[in-house]
Amino acid sequence: MALREDIPSIRPTKRGSEPTNRSRTVRRLIAALHVTWLVLLLLPTVLDIIGPERTWFGAANMYLPQWGWALPGVVIIPLTAWKRPRMLGASLILLLWVAVPLMGFEWHSPKPVPDVPGIKLRLMTYNVKGGRRDAAAIVSDIAKFKPDVILMQDQQGVLQGIVGAYLHSWHVEDDYQFVVASRRFPISPLRTQITDDSPDEHCCVSFHLLVNGKPITIYDVHLRSPRFGLDAIAHGQVDRMVQDARRRLEQAKRLQHYLKHEKVETLIATGDFNSTNWALALRKQIDLGLKDSFTVAGRGYGYTYGQYTPLHMPVMRIDHVLVGNRWKVLNVQVGNTIGSDHAPVIADLFLPASR
Repeated sequence: MALREDIPSIRPTKRGSEPTNRSRTVRRLIAALHVTWLVLLLLPTVLDIIGPERTWFGAANMYLPQWGWALPGVVIIPLTAWKRPRMLGASLILLLWVAVPLMGFEWHSPKPVPDVPGIKLRLMTYNVKGGRRDAAAIVSDIAKFKPDVILMQDQQGVLQGIVGAYLHSWHVEDDYQFVVASRRFPISPLRTQITDDSPDEHCCVSFHLLVNGKPITIYDVHLRSPRFGLDAIAHGQVDRMVQDARRRLEQAKRLQHYLKHEKVETLIATGDFNSTNWALALRKQIDLGLKDSFTVAGRGYGYTYGQYTPLHMPVMRIDHVLVGNRWKVLNVQVGNTIGSDHAPVIADLFLPASR
């Protein structure tokens, strides 16, 4: 008996009760991948917050498909589901980070027309690129949405074709690259507002829309294209991207100077800003008290550009309808993506009558 007591008993352990070194390594790898993805997402987020135009990478990132920041999830999410499903919540949070703030997702339901006296206005902004893509599609969207006012940029003689024929009974004014057409309301002659020292650069025009005898000031805007800076990056000239972004920002500052001398509460500024919602060029106008229509009433992503790039799909929202705080934005839609390099933006607006 004494001998048996001195011999230690050996009890079998359950297989798999202790994690193997290999499984621990895989779990650490999954955690490290999540941390790496988190750091990657912090980069564009911080650059957007401080102003993407401040660095060449931030300026370039504005024009890249933001869903690209979700690509690490293609590896991380299946691996996490297989080896560490408890971390799938972290994966989902990072994925939503990309899908909502970085990609600019909005979700608003259309609002009814307020039951008070006022002005209802449907406005369409459209960089038509001269109608060289598909002029019939441009006419089709005008006929489909029936806007009260159309503001075109980069018109390049578009009135000489079927677009001009369709608008023959409208009030139409054109100047330089801009066309303004009103179906119901008279419009004043366009007034050119120079936003760049170069006469060949883009600018903006302003006019008055006469609604029930009351003038509403509207600006048709086209800021500098980013293609010059993006082409420079392709040739290794990253400084050119910063210079290009700063030049567009200078145009935005001049535009801000014009707008702040208007009656901002009822002002409308719309067009091709070549700037996303994070851009300082757009935030300059919002700082005046204007609001972006899609941000307050849009649904989805509202992308307007990218369909004629190698990606063959819209990937950014650079066309905007900005309105003063007295305007109620009822609904915002994006039109077809085949009529031009840009899709049109259609905003339903309501201005309550003054007391």
